[in-house]
Amino acid sequence: MTISIGVQGASGGLGASSLVAALGLRAAQSGRSVVCVDHRSAGGGLDVVLGAEQVAGLRWPDLHRARGALDGTELLPALPVVRGVGVVACDRRQPHEVPPDAMEALRRGLDGCVDVVVHDLPPTVSSGWPAAVLGHDLLAVVAGGAASQVAAAAAVSVLLRQVTAVGAGVVARTEGMDAAACIADLLHLPMLGVLRSDRGVQACLDRGVVPGSVRGPLRDLADEVLLAAVLEERAA
Repeated sequence: MTISIGVQGASGGLGASSLVAALGLRAAQSGRSVVCVDHRSAGGGLDVVLGAEQVAGLRWPDLHRARGALDGTELLPALPVVRGVGVVACDRRQPHEVPPDAMEALRRGLDGCVDVVVHDLPPTVSSGWPAAVLGHDLLAVVAGGAASQVAAAAAVSVLLRQVTAVGAGVVARTEGMDAAACIADLLHLPMLGVLRSDRGVQACLDRGVVPGSVRGPLRDLADEVLLAAVLEERAA
């Protein structure tokens, strides 16, 4: 059974992509097969976060015509892989939005062929966003603690309730549990964990190392979210 986790950054710069990478890495280190999927058509790219930008393999422009269901057994060996984590990423030379049909074909192809799929979800203004947030076992909304960031997270939580019945939880980008609990209360969502400042994350990114490779708050959070996703899937 494939466990699907969606990570939604409620606003920019909160570290959602680093969390996606850390979730993928920790899942791989636990002995699970895992693929991380980038839903963002423009930007740095999840392959860069994972240190896979120079690794050969299929990217979204190679898959954007896919319909129905891709063959997962053929797809998995063709993807870029770093430390056991496969990645489906955008191509900065061809920054086109991922077609919903192609995303569904990928999702269906991976289902049952891989243990864990972690999705770096697009902004809510993306035309493909409603389809991207469907079909997950767990949705993690990364919310900042500033007033404008909490307001953005509140809007995201409303949109999520309109689109999917799957339970979402909050990952609060704060330094303490009290502030995180306040954010969760304001959003009327359960708390998944706290994403505290982690100097090791930037050091990993600067060296081309997968975030979560070293001990610290991000790796601890990734373990907590993975456990929540496993428990959610078992309860389904």
